[in-house]
Formats: sequence, C-alpha cells, structure tokens
Amino acid sequence: MAANKNQHFIPQYYFRFFNEGGDHISLLLRHDGRTIDRAPIRGQSSKSYFYGNADVEKKVTEIESKFITPLRRIRSMKNLSTLSREDHELLVQAVVFQRTRTVASRIDNQPMADHLFRLQVEIDINTNSDLTEEEREELRGLLPKLSMGPEAFQGMVMALSVQHAHSLLDLSVVLVKNKTARPFVFGDAPVVFTNPAQKKITFRGVLGTKSPGLIAYYPIGPFEAIMLIDPVMYNVKGVREGLLNVRDLQDVAQLNKLQIHASRSSVYFNDQKYSDYVRYLWGDVGAGSVEARGVVKEVKIDDDRELVHNYECQLPFFPTLTFLRFTEVPADSNFIDRDMYFSGRRA
Repeated sequence: MAANKNQHFIPQYYFRFFNEGGDHISLLLRHDGRTIDRAPIRGQSSKSYFYGNADVEKKVTEIESKFITPLRRIRSMKNLSTLSREDHELLVQAVVFQRTRTVASRIDNQPMADHLFRLQVEIDINTNSDLTEEEREELRGLLPKLSMGPEAFQGMVMALSVQHAHSLLDLSVVLVKNKTARPFVFGDAPVVFTNPAQKKITFRGVLGTKSPGLIAYYPIGPFEAIMLIDPVMYNVKGVREGLLNVRDLQDVAQLNKLQIHASRSSVYFNDQKYSDYVRYLWGDVGAGSVEARGVVKEVKIDDDRELVHNYECQLPFFPTLTFLRFTEVPADSNFIDRDMYFSGRRA
C-alpha cells in the first residue's frame, strides 16, 4: 500500500481511548442498525487519500499529534482548576480540528464550497472578452451543474478552525465522569455542537464558535467526556472543580443519542456486550439523513450588494439533561455574539 494512502478522519489514538489501547472496536452501522464485533480500527473512519494526497495527510498527522498528550492528561484529571493555559488552548484546538476534519463536515460544507466555486466561474465568464454574449449565457446555464472538489475547501476550513479556536476559550470546561453501567459511545463525527438555548432560532446559524448558548460535546472514553458550555446561558448542576459525576442512565442515553444523530455511517462502542443497548438507542434515533446541514442564502443589502449567509442547521435532537438548566432564547432574537455579554447590548 502506498504511504499515507489510508487517511483517517478520526485518528486511531482516539479509538484507543475507548478500547484500552487495542486494535479493534465494536460498531453499529447507522443505516440499518447492524452491529459488528472487533472491527479493526485501522479501517474505521478512513478513506483512500481522503485529504487529497500524502503530503496533506502528513500535515494533518503533525497537527493531531499535538493533541494526544493533553487529552490523555485531561481524561485522568481529578481537578480541572489545575488545567494549564497551554492544555486549555490545545483542548479547544483539538475540539474544532476534529469537528472540521470528518466526512460529516465535508458534506455540510459542500453547499458553500459549490456556491463560492460557481461565483468565481461566473466572474470568469462575465469578464472573458473572448466570449460572445450568447456563449456567456450558455456557459452560465451550466453553473448549477458545477461542483467543487471537496478536499481543498475542507483543508481551508480545518486550518481556519485552529486559527479561530481561541473563540471557545470563554466556555466552561467540564469533564464528565460517567458513573453508570452504560458507556459513552461515539460516532464518526464525535465532536458535536448543539445549542438548546437557541433551538427556536431557525432563520440563521447558532452553531458558530461565538454563538451564545453553544455547547460542544466530545466523549474521550467510555466513561469520560468533555463538554464546553456557555457559562452565561447555562447553569450546570453538580460541577465540582470542573468535574461532573453523572449517575443517571437517562443522561448517558441522551448524550449517546446526540452522538448517533451526528454520525453519518458508524457508531462505535467499547465492548460487544453493549450491542443490545446501542441498538436500542439507535432504534429511537433511526437511520438518519445523508443530506447536508449547510445552508447558503443570498441576502440583499441594497440595490447593488448582496450578502452570502452560510450556516449549519442544528441536529433534530436536543438532549434533555438533568444537570443542565437554561432559559430558551425567543425565536425573534438577534443575540448573535457572546461578546455582547460584555457590551450591554444583549437583544
């Protein structure tokens, strides 16, 4: 096999957080609920030249290698008040980088990639003096059929995500310790953004890194998970020194369903003995949709200008958690940036 041909969009070290360092994992197929025992992790959440070529894969590996040690440290911490600034920064970088590197992210960003590509081609057509007006019109008619290759755009999104990860530093870091007899599962899009406080808002995006009410959920083991939570919009009951012990099976089930909803193809879990449990959860969620959740809208500003508005729709599921308290934002709210907390201009 060519070097770096099989490229993972979930790193193999992450799988080993769940299987005690082994080479196999149990999984459920999202489309039909079938489970498979001891699937080799080398073949999971990967595709041939997913990132385009071996050089890009090498750069991705260099970036992800920076996150292994701090994630391992955080998993075993008993007091998050001792979390160093460096590990905090690496944690939020790990969260956004993992979120943007998956197949799910590629699918959700494709509408925007295609839109920008078609705009550029249209500009090239309109400014090409060698074309007649009839030829321009004919070429413009082909624009809806054009699609941009996904690798370059996803690479740009991944790079920008790390640059702008500091936007999440104001969120509270909570290490969730699962004290129940059922494990956390993870899907092939393991970092999930949700915003239950703004679930009534459907005319614009509420999953941006500066969105008020944002929650990032990231399981990092069968009995550990990271939650980044907006501390102004949510009250988290039971947190002590950054740790939250969860003892309610329904809380675990709700977080696991969130993972299943976010997954595209596969849901992973640490032991085949939990197959019936995971299938039961899947039965409540269903096979899901392969449609992109990315939305592109052209909004007219005035007679001469239009604004391209791109956002990701929320998942059709909001976990009901016994430890989370909040007030929903009204459907007509224009509260769009957490910086507004400090400006006194909350809508």
